Amino acid sequence: MSRMRLTLSKGVSEVISAMLILFIVVAIGVSLYLYLYSQTMMYQQIVSKRLLEEELSVQEQLSILLVVGYSNGTIHVVYFTGPSQVRLYSIYVNDTLAVSYNPPRLLSPFTTYDQTIYSPIPLSSNSIIQIKIVHGGGEASALGQVK
Repeated sequence: MSRMRLTLSKGVSEVISAMLILFIVVAIGVSLYLYLYSQTMMYQQIVSKRLLEEELSVQEQLSILLVVGYSNGTIHVVYFTGPSQVRLYSIYVNDTLAVSYNPPRLLSPFTTYDQTIYSPIPLSSNSIIQIKIVHGGGEASALGQVK
């Protein structure tokens, strides 16, 4: 009888150890699957968000129509917006910040804006100035003359 008991207990322990190993392998597999699935979903959401932001920024269009500077330090800028709302961030004169908007100034679609800004640099007659407008769709740049 003791022989039978010894064999029976040995068999039970092999079955239990096989079940434990199977359980551990399945648990590791499920954990790995859930981790990879969550990482994939997070990456997909980030890419979708960036793609949507890029699509919106491509729709933001702004064109500078006229730039005229005056020796008293003022600059007259006329610009036009495209088919969607534009976020205006800043205006530069010869790569020097002249105006900054925080939060961004929202410009209506299909609208012409006439803006006078003060130059951060001294302006002299008959010189050429470069105006750069930074907006949600990128940058718009134009040259103008100082009168």
